[in-house]
Amino acid sequence: MQKATRLAALLLVAFAIVLLLLAMLLGLRARSPSAGPTPTMSLAPAPAHAQVLVAARDLPAGEPLDANDLRVSQVEAMPPGSYAAPSALVGKILSTPVAAGAIISASMLAHGLALELQPGERAIAVPVDELAGAGNRVVPGDYVDVFMNLKSRAREGDDSQNRLLLSRLRVLSYGAQDLGQPPAPQAAGTESPAESGNARADAIAARENGGAASTASTAGAQPARSAVLAVPVAQANRLLLAAQDGKLFLALRHPSDNGSPDESLFPRPRNVLKPRLDLSPELREAAASPENDAYAGIDADALAGREGAPTLPAGVPARRDAAPHRSAAPPLVVIRGTQAGALSPP
Repeated sequence: MQKATRLAALLLVAFAIVLLLLAMLLGLRARSPSAGPTPTMSLAPAPAHAQVLVAARDLPAGEPLDANDLRVSQVEAMPPGSYAAPSALVGKILSTPVAAGAIISASMLAHGLALELQPGERAIAVPVDELAGAGNRVVPGDYVDVFMNLKSRAREGDDSQNRLLLSRLRVLSYGAQDLGQPPAPQAAGTESPAESGNARADAIAARENGGAASTASTAGAQPARSAVLAVPVAQANRLLLAAQDGKLFLALRHPSDNGSPDESLFPRPRNVLKPRLDLSPELREAAASPENDAYAGIDADALAGREGAPTLPAGVPARRDAAPHRSAAPPLVVIRGTQAGALSPP
């Protein structure tokens, strides 16, 4: 009995030694750098980093961005509407000032029809209907000639006229259709630039196929009442005055047709405001700039060619009347007896 008890004790000691050796082996493997973590151990995930563009300095509004205005910053997650690639922002224009280090987002960028204008152009809306808008076949991006019909202003006779007013104007907007692209990124449910391009393609296809509506997607929509045109600033007064005093008609033209009238062959309509007489030659040349010419204005008679006097060169004073008004001579007094009367000269 004692022998069996002793044997059992030896076996337990041996088993304990084996367990100790196994524990030591597992401990060494856990401390080894090549060994992976044990299933019971968990590591906290490292925070994710994203690249975002921020302002490298204080940036004013209204100026195009270049690569020197931007720098890359690391954030845990990109804010909505931010940008990671400099190529997405170079050339864009800020609509609001941005402080140095601030993240530049889509809401800070200028967008809309203003970005479709070329230097020296202004966007002007004119009234249209089915007849004036080429049967509502006009779509944004087309080029049109603007013809005007001026009504008669004479009491006797008829001096109504029709003529080409402005040539090769670009259509920025027609009715609800807009050439400008929506800002990026877009909110859910809004039209994407691709969808906007598809809508314009559908409009062109419908027009070429002779469809009754300008686009299939706008069937049943309200008819267009206005068109926004890109107009040279020096010609804006003509367009506005003709729209007020008469009726305008938009004539579609092929985009590759560059023909236009030569205005140098005809007398130049006089301006409402004349340049000052004491201007130097340099200032006289500056007065002929498109912006100053638009400021000088044009009246209805000049637009219609009903000018009362010929146009004089800048700085030449107007000629006085050839027969100035004579002051009235005193009446002749005639005395007959005790009565006196006045006899007016013929």
